[in-house]
Amino acid sequence: MRIGFLFNHYAGHQLLHAAPTAFALSRFYPRHRVFMFVRGKALADLADKIAQRYPGHRVEITIIDAPLIARLADPLIRPFAFAGKQAALEANLDLFQPLDVLVVPEKTSLSLKRHQKLAHLKFVYTIMGQGIGRMPITPNWRISIWFSPRVERSRTA
Repeated sequence: MRIGFLFNHYAGHQLLHAAPTAFALSRFYPRHRVFMFVRGKALADLADKIAQRYPGHRVEITIIDAPLIARLADPLIRPFAFAGKQAALEANLDLFQPLDVLVVPEKTSLSLKRHQKLAHLKFVYTIMGQGIGRMPITPNWRISIWFSPRVERSRTA
């Protein structure tokens, strides 16, 4: 199984909430490939810093970004729409296509489910917040899924 964690945000707080899950998942379930997609070098550096707490992890970290025109327009448009975030999603569809599952902590990223090339992809919407962050993650840890049309919400079993 190929599982992606997408952090398409302007700041690092999402990483602090969910990146530990990605790193622990890669350690405890070695048959699964875990990928992390982060927006920009600053978030990649933060992901690397968090990763140091998970020796032996096998998460593949990839930097994603929006096309130049979207990056230039984003500061002007941001008060009205998340054009930069949406452009980054659209520009990186080919990275998400080989995945089986994509974990997203924000609603903007759920717009990916409308793309035909991602029709097979299962989405886990973790919802921003502390969530299971205080619970220890062990090899017996399981994620159950509440199913709705194409969006799943995670919870501990």
